[in-house]
This record gives sequence, structure tokens and C-alpha cells, in this order.
Amino acid sequence: MRDIIYWILCAFLTVAIAIVSLRYVTNFWLLSFVYSFQVHLGVVFVAASLIILAIKRQIYGFILLLAPLLLIAHGVIMLREFSQDDRGTDRPPLFRLMSFNIAIDNWKNSTEITDMVIASNADVVNLLEAKPLTFHLQQLFKAYPYHIGCDTGKDTCDTLVLSKRPFVSRQVASMGSLRKNRLVVASVDFGGETINLVSAHLTKPYFDDFQMAELEDLGKALGSIDGPLVLSGDFNSSAIAPSIQAFLREQKLKTITPEPATWPIGAGALGIAIDHIFARAPLHLISLKRLDDNLGSNHSGLIADFVLDRDGETSPANDFSWARKSCRGYRSESGSAAFFVDHLKPLAVGLHVDAIGFLAGEQDAHLAIGYLVAILIAVAIFVAVLAFFQFGRTGQVLANFRLACGSHACRFGKRHSRHHNCKKSGEDGQGTHQGDISGHVCRYIHSTRTPRGNSTARMVAPEKARPSLRLRFYVLPNSSTIRMMSSSPR
Repeated sequence: MRDIIYWILCAFLTVAIAIVSLRYVTNFWLLSFVYSFQVHLGVVFVAASLIILAIKRQIYGFILLLAPLLLIAHGVIMLREFSQDDRGTDRPPLFRLMSFNIAIDNWKNSTEITDMVIASNADVVNLLEAKPLTFHLQQLFKAYPYHIGCDTGKDTCDTLVLSKRPFVSRQVASMGSLRKNRLVVASVDFGGETINLVSAHLTKPYFDDFQMAELEDLGKALGSIDGPLVLSGDFNSSAIAPSIQAFLREQKLKTITPEPATWPIGAGALGIAIDHIFARAPLHLISLKRLDDNLGSNHSGLIADFVLDRDGETSPANDFSWARKSCRGYRSESGSAAFFVDHLKPLAVGLHVDAIGFLAGEQDAHLAIGYLVAILIAVAIFVAVLAFFQFGRTGQVLANFRLACGSHACRFGKRHSRHHNCKKSGEDGQGTHQGDISGHVCRYIHSTRTPRGNSTARMVAPEKARPSLRLRFYVLPNSSTIRMMSSSPR
């Protein structure tokens, strides 16, 4: 029974690991949301593999333990890729921004949300699914005299951007073809510096490939913007989702890691960040926090402070080639090589991990690491499958077909043409006879058929065997006896 439970759990865990590992092969939209949970699922898989090893310690269980550890390690590396440096953290903030998806049916908490927004002291507020605030707009407009969105009633009140300072420019657009007016591009002057503010609300990644189309449109919009930029909103995906990763690399966007978890609410700090605030140099975040109360929403809000560092490098992304590349073929720029050198090279002492960057041309270090992890996981799964047949309950049956018997072998009919482990034996099954061979002792647990199909094998005394194997031993007649039996009428 223990063997059965062991291999059933191993089978389920193998399938689960394989599904999560598909991200290294393809960005299939149906699994895009699963990829966001790579680190969390890796922890679950580690716990499951430890349970499996507690049931029975075999090599298959250790392989299943190794695979999720690789998933976790690579997930952490991917998150660190978009971490900005600590530049400017000792300066007073230039402005504060809040981003909050309040949930479109959250009517009963609209008053509390309005009070919270006013009390936040944020210079710019990005509110998504703002329909429940329809009856509190005038109160908000007194605190924030400049706004974008919610001008023509509650039916069009989705994205609402509030500002205490006048907008230098403003534009409302759509991304993709599923929902309208979920992209707001504006600019605000803070102390003589024009800051570009972009608000985006993306579709859920498992709604076909709509999110990919929206990311393409968003990339085009950001690619045409020069200067310091802030991107905030609800992405419905973690930063390690393959499509989001490619977008962030191309647009050279950074954030503070680890990002505060914003969903699901019940998981608290153990959730994932699907709401984000990103910045592009020379703008830098100096703080990124989650709001203390979600006020009835299914998302947690974020609030961030920014500084401007003109010593930093402004990196507008003006080409849109990322939109034409497949999700598994995105190429990184020099920033990825810098990330590799800064964060991974210290770990390469004695391990020569920097060879990965060399083989990838120094510009594809993160991609090479991803493929390396994919190869290791594939090898682990392959070895695990072999181990299953070698050491599992099915393997115990198959192993009995591969038992070597020196210069002799037992073959059991055309259907069972594999060899059994046999050894020379006398009539007593002890293997002490002299001269002609009177039989072979064969381990064969589910048939008593002889080499020519005659069911005349006799059971003899069993040898000493491993306690975990229940074996029966049969004496099969020699070749002369077989000829006699085959010639006799049936």
C-alpha cells in the first residue's frame, strides 16, 4: 500500500511540475496566470516532495525535490532582474502617487474609499474601476481640482486619475479590443520637471491572448514617450509572467523588490503582486508600500514616493520590435548583462556561472539561465520517469523480466520475450547440481508458463530475497524435456 500511495503522489507531482515548467517552452495564454505563481507553487511542490520522501525514500522523490528548488531559485532571480538601485533614497520625495483598484461593485465602501484617498496626501491618485465613487466625485474634485475620467456619468467611469497640479498634457486611449479607455497618458509639472504618468488596466491573462495585444499597444505608447516616466495600474499578472517580463525589459522599467503583494486579499503578504508601480530613469522609487486596508476591494492599493536623479540615464524605448517577437524569444539589452554581473556573479565563485553569460553573448544572461533551468528540469523529469519504471511497483514487475542468469536465460512465450533473472538450479532449487542442467530458478510473479507455452513448471523452495519483494520461484524443465513435451499430444 505504501508503494501505491508513493507512486500515485509522484505521478501527480510530476504532472504539476511539468505544467509550471512549460513557461520555458511556450507562453500559452491559458497557463499565463499559473506562471505568476512560480515561486509559490515551487514552495508547495517542495512540501509535497518532502511528504513523498517521508512515505518512502527513493531517488525519484529526491529528483522531485530538486526540480521545484530550481523553479524557486529562478523565480527569485527573475524578480531581482527588475529591482532598481538605491540611488536617491536619501533625498526628499519629488511627489507621491497612489494606485488602487477599488472593485467595480464595491459600492458600500465608497465613502470610506473617498476619505482614504483625500487623507493619503498623494499628489496623484490612479483609481481603477472607479464606478462606485460616482456619487463622491465632487468631494474628490475639491481636494484634487484636476482629473481625467468620469466626466459623463457612472456608465463611463472606469479609470479616474486625480492630481493636485495641472496636467501639461492628457490623453485617454484603448488597449486591445476587449475593453475601452483603460489607458491614460498624462504629464504633470513637479518643481519645473515634467513627469510622464501612465495608467493602465490590463485584461486577465487567461482571457485568450487579449493581454498580449494590450501589452503591444501599451508598449507603443510608452515607446513614444521621452523623459522620466511612471507606469501604474492593475496588470493582473506578476512581474515574472513571461509576457510582463518581456515588456519590462524592452521598456527598461524598474521597481522596488520584493513588491508588496496585492492579491489575493486573503493571502496577505503571502500573495502575489499583480498591481504594480514602475519607473523609468531618471525617475526612481524611494518607497513602495501597500495600503493598510483594502476597504472591500479584491485588490490591495499601493502608494509610492519618487525622486528625480538627473545623473541617471534616461532610457526611452523607441523601437517596437518587442511586439513582433515570440514570447519565448525575447532578447534582452545591455541591462540584462548588467543585472547578471551585479547580482549573479558573486554567486559564481567556484561555480563559473558567468560562463552562462559568455555563451549567451553577454546580452542574454537571463535568457540563458532560463533555458538552463528548463534543461535541468527536463532532465530531472526524464530521469524521474526512468526511475519510476526502475524502482516503482510497475518497475518491480518489469525488473523481473530483466533478471540475468549467466549464460542461460528464461524466455516466456512471444508475449514476454524479455529475460528473467535465473540461475542454474537442481531439483531442490538450491543451485548445487552437477552436470546436466535440470532447470532454472526464475523470478516470475504472474505466470507459470514454460518457454514453449506448457504450464508444467513446478514451484520450489524460495531463496532469500529482499523483504520488500514477494517472489515465487519456479523450476522450468531443460531443453530436452521441452522437446519431449512439445512432441507429446495435448
